[in-house]
Amino acid sequence: MHALPSIATPTTATPAWHGCIFNGDWVPGSGGTLQIHEPATGGLLHEVGKADLSDVEAAIAQAKHAQRAWAITSPRERAAVFHRAAQLMEAHRAEATLLIARETGGIMPKAEREVSEAIAYYQQAAGLPLQAMGQVLPTAAGQLSLARHLPLGIIAVISPFNFPLILSLRSVAPEPQKPLLPQ
Repeated sequence: MHALPSIATPTTATPAWHGCIFNGDWVPGSGGTLQIHEPATGGLLHEVGKADLSDVEAAIAQAKHAQRAWAITSPRERAAVFHRAAQLMEAHRAEATLLIARETGGIMPKAEREVSEAIAYYQQAAGLPLQAMGQVLPTAAGQLSLARHLPLGIIAVISPFNFPLILSLRSVAPEPQKPLLPQ
């Protein structure tokens, strides 16, 4: 049986959690704050920023700008970003596991599995930019027909409660069927 220790880390104790993270910076949420209660105890776990429509529109504009920069980033640099994400998740494995267990009301082994899967997703995503992508399609003699997968563009993800990290990552750290290619 895993006991859940109290959380007193800079990540969750900082006032920054009272905002929203946009473009790598914490900013106040225009929608105020939202209290997150621990399902197992009912106690206050932390308070987070709440975005309103203007925040969402600003995030979309920033995401479009970031996507254009990402599209011209070299495959090796894109791979390095995902390798770094895997390293950071590994370095903060214990904290991430505890936060997931407490926020979802799940048990520690489930949260541990989710963090391990997240690390694996990042590692898998790191290899994708360096792979040859595309297909040569069957066609008539003397012709060449190529297919290339392109990203959908900007997406929004609402994290489900049961596997929030994994189900969100599947949208941003792609599977082989959803490769990272510039638009």
